[in-house]
Amino acid sequence: MSEGLSRSDRRTELQAEVQELEMQKSFREKEIAYFQTTQFVEEEARNRLHWSYPGERILIIPDQVEATFSQKKQGDLPPVPVYKQWLHLFTK
Repeated sequence: MSEGLSRSDRRTELQAEVQELEMQKSFREKEIAYFQTTQFVEEEARNRLHWSYPGERILIIPDQVEATFSQKKQGDLPPVPVYKQWLHLFTK
């Protein structure tokens, strides 16, 4: 009797594993399909290679800018609004 239960438990475990693997397979198939789209290729070209369409301008903000703003101590002053931080960045 205990042998039957262990086989049943094993079967249940294997069915759960198969279901999980099928879900992973489905996800990977959708991922591969997305990787083959022109939208993905364009995003990668823009983000990794900094490509742009003619007439577009690319704005690259160095990581140091964020660190600079976060390291500044304001004291008792209220925090500077984000739009003013951007204005300051571009009007130095």
